[in-house]
Amino acid sequence: GLRHGGGLRRTAADFRALSRDGLFLVIVVAAAAGGAAFFGYLSMSSFVLQDEFGLSPQQFSLFFALNALANLAGAQLSRVLVRRLGPARLYLIGQVATVAAALLLLAWVPLGWGVAGVLTALACFLFASGVGGPNGTALALNGHGMRAGTAAAVLGTVTFTVGPIVGPVAALGGTTALSMALTIAIAATIAGACAFSAARPLLAVGR
Repeated sequence: GLRHGGGLRRTAADFRALSRDGLFLVIVVAAAAGGAAFFGYLSMSSFVLQDEFGLSPQQFSLFFALNALANLAGAQLSRVLVRRLGPARLYLIGQVATVAAALLLLAWVPLGWGVAGVLTALACFLFASGVGGPNGTALALNGHGMRAGTAAAVLGTVTFTVGPIVGPVAALGGTTALSMALTIAIAATIAGACAFSAARPLLAVGR
């Protein structure tokens, strides 16, 4: 099989190999930025939607649950489409859609178009994240079968370290709809740019 005995020397060798893989590193940055966007939503949405837009706790709970289902639905759609489109194309589509939803949110908030627009943009953002994210992980781990555990650990650690830091730090400036939208839009745009950089050469060779 592909399992090995481990040990510090082997782990160090795995880290060196990962650090030389440009595709892996770009996707790690994309995942970190995506995590920042997600945790921006996670840390600020309850305050924004209840305090600024007047949702009750029950209404927010329902919306939050529906967004979780939207994210799951995006992942399930990705599973259906990946054989037809390939992971690189689907990763790029998902990330572009995520950026579009984030920018839509950023446009809607200053225009004062109300809670319906904000809820729609956030749901689209979560759905698109479900489409793109799993394919980014698959591309990052591809070619690292012997060190898949180390690669997955790096990807997860970076994502779930950067995200929980950025979200609360961004909230220090105030948990307003605009600060939430800016955090999500900036982070999603960085993730989208990295995804484009990662996917374009793969698509050029038919992957």
